[in-house]
Amino acid sequence: MNTKGRLTLALLLGVFLAGCGGGALQRGNTAFASGQFDLAAQQWNPLANAGDPFAQYNLGLIWESGLGSTPKNDSNAADWFIQSARQGYVPAMIKLAQTQTRMGYYDSGLSWYVMAARWGSPEAVAALRAQNEPVPPADLLYAQQQADAVQQQQLNQAAAQLGAAIGCKLGGGCASPRATQSQYTYPYQAPRQVAPRTTTAPISNSCTSDYSCGVGFKCIKRPSQSTGQCLKEVDRYGTPTYSSPSPSSIGPNVNRLKQCQISTDCPTGFRCDATFKACVK
Repeated sequence: MNTKGRLTLALLLGVFLAGCGGGALQRGNTAFASGQFDLAAQQWNPLANAGDPFAQYNLGLIWESGLGSTPKNDSNAADWFIQSARQGYVPAMIKLAQTQTRMGYYDSGLSWYVMAARWGSPEAVAALRAQNEPVPPADLLYAQQQADAVQQQQLNQAAAQLGAAIGCKLGGGCASPRATQSQYTYPYQAPRQVAPRTTTAPISNSCTSDYSCGVGFKCIKRPSQSTGQCLKEVDRYGTPTYSSPSPSSIGPNVNRLKQCQISTDCPTGFRCDATFKACVK
């Protein structure tokens, strides 16, 4: 397959994953397929600047190969790839690793291969083995699959309960079961806070991002710091919750997470930790 064929395949994957919101992405892909690379970039640039990871990835491909009036530039390609990779897009992690390695940033490239391998990328696994580097388990992929399964189970339970309730109302004569709050955890979403971890799981006290912590934990950092501590995420009632690792947790804390100043900023039963400026229980 020639270079254009490989790039088209990668772009099509991005369009497929973008779903219904990929109108401009699709128009860019159509332009790319017909050799109108500048028009494709014109379609993707607004999306990429607005934070769309697929458009960012596609622009990285254009800069990487130097298509249309865009000159070939690995540095600019890496800039787009890293923005996409930080949002969890695995193909961008692979491209970023390849580009950084090509530019001589071997350690950085290796770290992105490791991250992609943790998300189950066979290409990343092959690259690590080729470099005689240890291959990590696909723990992030497994954690996401487990979380998705739990959420789907909750959705199914909620749908079944709703269907039973409607059936009773329509049919009449149904006894009203005594409901417990734990039955109705979805779709209610309370404001998320954090509390110190209480598990004995082997999670490091020190972290650089959510990806360093286990399922249900967030990497909480002091303002302007790049390292923090893994804390268990709970709702305002102290019930453990789960959200996917946040790409914005990578790098220093520039108030991406909601901060507190005093304990009255926190829900009842929580206090404002003086070090992390986060509500803890």
